[in-house]
Amino acid sequence: MKTSFLPAALAATLLLVAGCGGRKDAPEIGIDDEDALPEAFDEGAPAEPSAYDSIRTQLEANGLEPGYDASSGRLVSIGQFISHEIANPAASSFAAVRDHGLEKALHAAKFDILELICANVESTEDSSKEPAGTPNKTNTTVVSVNETVTGLRMLAMAESWTPKEGGVYEVAVAVGWSEKWHEAVMKRLLAESGASLSSEAVQEWLDRKNLASLVGPAAFSDSDGNLRMLGIGAADAETPGATARAEAMARKFAAFSFPTAIKASRKLVSTMVGDEESLDFSQEYDEAVDPKPRTFLTVLSTEIVHPISGRTMAVVVVEAIP
Repeated sequence: MKTSFLPAALAATLLLVAGCGGRKDAPEIGIDDEDALPEAFDEGAPAEPSAYDSIRTQLEANGLEPGYDASSGRLVSIGQFISHEIANPAASSFAAVRDHGLEKALHAAKFDILELICANVESTEDSSKEPAGTPNKTNTTVVSVNETVTGLRMLAMAESWTPKEGGVYEVAVAVGWSEKWHEAVMKRLLAESGASLSSEAVQEWLDRKNLASLVGPAAFSDSDGNLRMLGIGAADAETPGATARAEAMARKFAAFSFPTAIKASRKLVSTMVGDEESLDFSQEYDEAVDPKPRTFLTVLSTEIVHPISGRTMAVVVVEAIP
């Protein structure tokens, strides 16, 4: 059963742009001018009391909330990852937890964006009896997406750590999509290959960011209206090959807005045995970027102390060139 969480006419327009099909005569969605759209407005600061709360605060401060905003034509979602028993964030293993958490949070946010646009939902119910005659009912719900989306942007990223409950580390991201952002990426992909763009614009944008804890994809429009797609990667500087690993991560993030085929599913099984309920959740996620960036330009390579762990991170920023 094909479902949409948007009004039918608006959904048709979004589906057409995102690759899910739709009516060509669907009404246009009112979208703000590019200058009115927020860039990655976070500063990546450690969140108090939690990364998720920090993301919600940042969204609210910019007039945004998760879901579909009809006034701007934007879809926004929040992805979250929580790791328990991180008693010492200064340990050398922390960077791996951070990398894994950010990847999972981004996957979750992207899935939610596509679920808002077009998702396939299947529900089944099975009733039986246990040997002792106790009623047993199982409900299985599978939500799946299999679409190509262009123009995704990470709007914000935040981290937090608390020593409570043995140490809890959390990373959260806000991801957005709009027809305007889709068109901006397509315009950049179709631009004349090899066009020279100002490196000063990227440096000025970076100067306004706190790279101490900001990692992931970023995108902004320079003063000439050119979309610049960046990736910010970080790796523990005290481990071998840190700069190379940070650069590899940055290259992956820089392609975040490129056309990406995402095939993913979430499965929830609810089992009632008498009055007792048990829940089992599983998920699968796979994605492929096509076309890939033609090349990457390294615009910054430095070392910065991470505010939560206190460890020195090798940080690399690259720009994707279509």
